[in-house]
Amino acid sequence: MIQVIERFHKILRSFSEAPEHPRSLGELAERAEISPPACANIVRTMTELGYLRSLGKRRGYLPGPAAYFLFAANPYRYLMDAARPEMEMLAEQNANFVILVCEDGGYRRELFCISDTTIIQIRDRNPNSLVLNLFRCSTGIILLSRMEDARVKRLWDLRNGTDNFLSEPDFRQFLRKLHHFREQGWGAFPDPRLPRITCAAPIYQNGHVIAALGTISDLSGISDPELPVRNCRETADRISALISRTQD
Repeated sequence: MIQVIERFHKILRSFSEAPEHPRSLGELAERAEISPPACANIVRTMTELGYLRSLGKRRGYLPGPAAYFLFAANPYRYLMDAARPEMEMLAEQNANFVILVCEDGGYRRELFCISDTTIIQIRDRNPNSLVLNLFRCSTGIILLSRMEDARVKRLWDLRNGTDNFLSEPDFRQFLRKLHHFREQGWGAFPDPRLPRITCAAPIYQNGHVIAALGTISDLSGISDPELPVRNCRETADRISALISRTQD
């Protein structure tokens, strides 16, 4: 067996008994029977491809979306089941567009969206039409804000990050803005040309960000312009609570 594939297999297998339990780099190296530096190279590639998901410096790794997308016709089913009624209610309130996404190998993958209160589109795992650049959408910005700075820089170089949703061509300034959204916990982006606002908020499972919720709302006729932002944030919080209870 090719050595690197065997190690890849051992690292994924280490999550088979408890996929919700984060593994440190040291634990993964021990399971793969290799040194931590050698394991770090494999883990970095697995993370970039979406087979693992980094929880941040010294917080370990969990299985990534790609591990589910290979074989599951509808990935993250537990998340989508919990999110659907909450997203429908959000669409009925004041959101013209509601979307649920996750990160898959450095891209934004769409899981579920509602284009209005009557048309619901459930997204499958089509690899061609549903994967977008993280840097060019609000939900992608929120997902990027939860990543380690070094990984953001690698993706910036790979994905032409200068062409981004924040209109910030300088990486250092872009990173400062990401840090702001990380500390704030959500993002609101008014449209300078139209009376509408885009909002995005992270979805947590047991304290770890696994997805992002995004909305676009028309502000025409709304007396409280902060209402769409509050609704998006509160909906994301409710979904996070639901999936954390479900997976305990």
